[in-house]
Amino acid sequence: TTLIVFMLGAGAMLISRDTQNLVIAPVEKMVNIVKKLADESMWKFEDVGGETVSNSEEDAAKDDSGLATTTLESTIMKIGSLLQVGFGEAGAQIIGQCMSAEEGGLDLMVKGKKVIAVMAICDIK
Repeated sequence: TTLIVFMLGAGAMLISRDTQNLVIAPVEKMVNIVKKLADESMWKFEDVGGETVSNSEEDAAKDDSGLATTTLESTIMKIGSLLQVGFGEAGAQIIGQCMSAEEGGLDLMVKGKKVIAVMAICDIK
């Protein structure tokens, strides 16, 4: 009886550790990335939870685990960087407001902000 209790306890601890490492930690990291993007829209992917984060293809190739959570994390970082590039500083603030909304929905009638910008074009032939 003692042996069975010990084996069940050890098995539960191993399953708990694997679940923590393979599921819970990556999901928490992804949630932290999304929260950080909602708070600071133009945030660069440098540090999340003490770990260095990058969205380069070389780092993705090095991490050859093939886990769905790794792929999903990489996708979230790429979408975030595309939003930053596509919408710029002014659009990123509006997207950040929408992402941090309590309802979790997308309010398309959010008031925008007036931005004064200077554009220059130089054509050298």
